[in-house]
Amino acid sequence: MTRESSAADLTERLHIVLYANDEDFASWHDTIQDWVGGEAYPSLGLTAQIVPDRSDEWIRDVIPHEVAHLFFYQATYSPLGSYPPSWLDEGYATYHEVAPHGYELRRVRDAAAAGELIPLRLATGSFSGDEARVNLLYAESLSAVTFLYEKWGEQGVAQLLEAFRQGSNEDEALLEVTGLDFEGFQQAWWEWLGGAPGAYPTPPWQALQATSPPTAQPATVARIAEWAKKVEGRGFVLVPVTMVAIKAKSS
Repeated sequence: MTRESSAADLTERLHIVLYANDEDFASWHDTIQDWVGGEAYPSLGLTAQIVPDRSDEWIRDVIPHEVAHLFFYQATYSPLGSYPPSWLDEGYATYHEVAPHGYELRRVRDAAAAGELIPLRLATGSFSGDEARVNLLYAESLSAVTFLYEKWGEQGVAQLLEAFRQGSNEDEALLEVTGLDFEGFQQAWWEWLGGAPGAYPTPPWQALQATSPPTAQPATVARIAEWAKKVEGRGFVLVPVTMVAIKAKSS
C-alpha cells in the first residue's frame, strides 16, 4: 500500500526487530517513555517493535506505521537539503496504518472548532509533552497528510516526496507541488477543516510549548550499531542514526 500510494520503490533492505513485552523492549534503552510502543531508525533501515499478546491490532497498525517511516526516509533522503518536517513524516506513517482513522480526524476538526489546534510549524522533532498534546500532534499530522491526498492525490504526494529527495526545503517542496508555501498550505488545511477563509487562529499559549529535537541516547545508538554490525554483509549498510521516530501505544 505504501509503494502504491507513493509511486516509489525501496532502495535498501528493511529490518524489523520484534519484542514480546515492554520490559524486553525497554532493556536496551537508557530511558524510554511508557507510551512508546515502537521505534524506527530510518537511516539504519531498522524498526524495533513490541508485539504483545492479542497483537492483531498491533501488527495491523504499528508495524505498518514504522515500516512507512523507513519507506518515507528512503523516498525523501537527500544530502542536498533538510529532512522533511515531522508532521509530514508522522502523518504519512499514520496514514498507512490499516485501521480507519475517523476518530483522529474528528478530533482535529473539534480542536479546530474550539481554537485548540497546535500550529503545524510546531510539529517538529520527536513529539513531546503530555499524552494529550502528543496525541493531538499525531492526529493533526494525519489530518494534514489526508488533506494532501484528498486535494492533490497519490501523484501529488509522490511528487512532494521526490521534491524533498531532490533537495527542496519545506516551502520549496510545497510550492512546487501544491502552488502554496507552508503558510498558505496551513491556511488551506485550516479552511478544509471548516475554518473561516483567511483567518487561521492564534493558538492558545499551551500550544506554543516547543517540542524536543529528534535525538537518540548514545547508549541506545551504540546498542543498535552493535546489532547492525552483525548483519553487515547481508545487504545492510551501517550509517549514523540521524532520527528516531516513535509510535504511541493505543490508549
